[in-house]
Amino acid sequence: MNCSACNKKLLRTDRYLACNHCRSKYHIECLNLSKEQFTALTTEYKSKWMCPSCSNITKRKQSNVNTPVQQTLVPLVEKPLNSPLENSSCSSTDSELFSSNDDNLVTIGKISTLLDKKLNNYLSDFVESFRKALKDDVKNLVQAEMDSVVQQLKDDFTVTTNFICDEQSSLKQEIENKSHIIKHLESETLRFQKEINVLTNRLTSIEKNFP
Repeated sequence: MNCSACNKKLLRTDRYLACNHCRSKYHIECLNLSKEQFTALTTEYKSKWMCPSCSNITKRKQSNVNTPVQQTLVPLVEKPLNSPLENSSCSSTDSELFSSNDDNLVTIGKISTLLDKKLNNYLSDFVESFRKALKDDVKNLVQAEMDSVVQQLKDDFTVTTNFICDEQSSLKQEIENKSHIIKHLESETLRFQKEINVLTNRLTSIEKNFP
């Protein structure tokens, strides 16, 4: 298959882009792409790339390798990545023109730098958000654990105090029972003592009557 720009045969070793719409193929040199710029293109971009004709942009005259079909430098807003500059040969005049307009054009390197900056900002925001969420989660987890421990201590203390109160009540009741028994024994002791005294007096009286 031939290059649709220079009409020269495409070799296996050639680097080229194929139009996603009409399948036309172009040398990267005809597209004014360097090897480094071509290598920097993503697989997704290559698979979706469309030639100038299919992009409804002015066709370039197909001549030789020095006739660029499309510049890799693109305006920041007005033109998409596929749009070509005006027809001209890849001459020193063109190079000077493109060099003088570099400030108003976006290269793949500039796009990469911009994406890196955006990605760094996003990662910074993400890390900060993740750190805050992690801090809140740890705080909530610690608080939940502390609440659980405090509640367990309260429950254990309640059980212990209830046990002590029950034991105290039981001991008090037992003491009262023993006190009643002691009082009863004291009463019985007094009664027995009186009876003994009565018997002793009788015995003494009998002994006096029967010497």
